[in-house]
Amino acid sequence: MAAVRRILPKALNNSPSLSFKLKNLKMETSFKPTGYTSLSPYLIVENAQKLTELLKKVFNATELRTFIRGDGSVQHSELQLDDSVIMISDSLDEYPPITAMLHYYVQDVFKTFELAIKNGCEVIEQPKKGDDGDTRGLP
Repeated sequence: MAAVRRILPKALNNSPSLSFKLKNLKMETSFKPTGYTSLSPYLIVENAQKLTELLKKVFNATELRTFIRGDGSVQHSELQLDDSVIMISDSLDEYPPITAMLHYYVQDVFKTFELAIKNGCEVIEQPKKGDDGDTRGLP
């Protein structure tokens, strides 16, 4: 949540019209929200809303909360994917897009891969079993 503390106060000071929606989020008295793991990847991308919609369609992600800037771009969004939470925001000049690769375990690699392709992802590597026993693909 350190990234949120750094970004949100700046947004609140600069954007009085900041709107947000909260869904099913409760803070514990501990150092992290209920249901969050200790590590949450933070993706800074060029089109956060498009990525959010893709994650919902392909991985059945649940949007936990989203903060929208006055210009309509995503200030900060949190999505639940199975037992993990990822955080996403649209890039800014001071926070450019960051290249990242995430390894996400799913029940059916082939079905999920096909769904990703049907939803606009490009094939980088077809699913196959690796030397470590994991089956993976890169859409």
